[in-house]
Amino acid sequence: MATANQKREIPISEIGPLIGADVQAEKIFGAVKDDVLKKIWDLHQKDVVYNLNEVWKLENIDAYDLISYRVEEVPHGINYYGKIQMTKKEDCVHVRVFRAQEGKGPIKFHAIQTRPSWDGGAVFTLEDPLRRFEY
Repeated sequence: MATANQKREIPISEIGPLIGADVQAEKIFGAVKDDVLKKIWDLHQKDVVYNLNEVWKLENIDAYDLISYRVEEVPHGINYYGKIQMTKKEDCVHVRVFRAQEGKGPIKFHAIQTRPSWDGGAVFTLEDPLRRFEY
């Protein structure tokens, strides 16, 4: 047991293997589609104002197709990390969603993964690996 002067280390759970899209995951990521599109719009507005170039490739979104996902068990629920194809040109975003333990709350959009603009910003390819991310 940790004393008042000791820090208690909480281990970070490992993210699971890459899984192809299935009906259950499509429902989970479908539940946050509006939140994802709003976040892309917000990033687009910041691109215009601050010249960030985070989502400039996503000016014409013509798809919302889950390609693959990974899961991470965390206290009180599960984090889902999904690769979602947003254009027919195969531009994707990586999305993080939290699902509370059964019956304990709604599915919640958490974040879209972003990188520096020189490294692609928030737009990924089908080949880019889907990794754990916070924001």
